[in-house]
Amino acid sequence: FQSLSIPSVIQKEKTRVFSNRNLNNLKSLLKQQNWDSVLNTDNTNDAYYNFNEAIQFSLNSTCPYISKRAKRKQKSVKWDKETETLKKDYTKALEKELCTGLVCDKKETALRGKVYEMKLKTLKKQQVTKIIEDSDNKSKALWGVINK
Repeated sequence: FQSLSIPSVIQKEKTRVFSNRNLNNLKSLLKQQNWDSVLNTDNTNDAYYNFNEAIQFSLNSTCPYISKRAKRKQKSVKWDKETETLKKDYTKALEKELCTGLVCDKKETALRGKVYEMKLKTLKKQQVTKIIEDSDNKSKALWGVINK
């Protein structure tokens, strides 16, 4: 019997942290940098290469790349069948309006868009109230909804 280990796939992203302290360190490092290799070079490609090297060195030393876990993006509104049909009706009306350009088609699109938006708002309200009602800590749930 042989054990097999499968590594978990965790999405990670590399980002730089531009905090005030890191930016101040970057400014001071750039002030101390010797720019003669950039300023006294006749060839523009060489000058740009030297400039890029100096900037990259300064950035990498003061604001290095760090790996962060990618945040999960939750779907804010879960649609039901009625919402999907309203969306399809709205997109059909919008396509018709774009093809014809008639005023009556524009009014129809606006009407269907309003109905669709109102349905989305009511769904969002229902989901928020359900989240708050189902939670044990109501204030924490409320602030969680506010900060989304």
